[in-house]
Amino acid sequence: TKEVTIDSAESLGSDIISNPAKGFAALARDFDATPTTVEGCKAVRLTPKQGGAESIVVVADSSGKLPQRIVYYYDTAAMVVTLQQVSKYSDKLPVFDPSKYADFELVDMR
Repeated sequence: TKEVTIDSAESLGSDIISNPAKGFAALARDFDATPTTVEGCKAVRLTPKQGGAESIVVVADSSGKLPQRIVYYYDTAAMVVTLQQVSKYSDKLPVFDPSKYADFELVDMR
């Protein structure tokens, strides 16, 4: 069975996964930043000022200018978010069109 889950963004959240714009804005307020390197690439280690995840590391691409991946370290685990592409988006944001998924089961979580 093919399935599509419809969900809404957490517009009030401030974590980087559910609301990236607010998540990045909160970094300076909520984290201490320390320059570092990971596998020869420039990176920044973010340590929360008040508890939470043990640390977050943002790794830049080879130019050192664009984010390549974000690694969340918590307890003994790590979650890696790899960015495939970073680009300016000048068009309107796409809107989900259920008619394009007629052969999918739609699960609406809004």
